[in-house]
Amino acid sequence: MVYLDLDDFKAVNDRLGHEAGDAILGELGRLLAENTREEDVAARYGGEEFTLVLPFTGREGARAKAEELRALVADHPFPAGSGSVAAQLTVSAGVAYLEEEEEAEARADMEALAESLLRAADDHLYAAKAAGKNRVPAGS
Repeated sequence: MVYLDLDDFKAVNDRLGHEAGDAILGELGRLLAENTREEDVAARYGGEEFTLVLPFTGREGARAKAEELRALVADHPFPAGSGSVAAQLTVSAGVAYLEEEEEAEARADMEALAESLLRAADDHLYAAKAAGKNRVPAGS
C-alpha cells in the first residue's frame, strides 16, 4: 500500500481557490490511474490524500512505484483554472507491505489488514513530511 499526500495543499487552495484545487485533485487522480497497473487500485482517501493498493508487488516494488509517482507529480504542470499553470506541486508518500507469510495469516480478517497497512503507511507518510516533504522515506 502507498499513501500519498499533496504537500502544502492548503496554501494552493488559498492562493488559487477551491475550484482550481478541485481540478488539481482530479488531475492527480487521473495521473495515478494512468500510471498504475490494471490490478492496482488508486483512490482518493480524503482531502488531498490518495491510497494505492499494489497487490503482488513486494517492498521494493512498492517503494519504486511510490518514488516513480513522486517524481511524476513533481514534474507535472497542474492546471490552475483559466488556462494558467499552477506552481509545481509535490507529494510525500508512505509505503506499507506484507511479507508473503503475513499475507496468508491476515486474509482471515481483511478489514484489520487494511487498517493495519493504512496505519503503517500513514506513519511513513508523516516521517516523509517531517524529513522535508517531497520524498518517500527510506524506512518505508
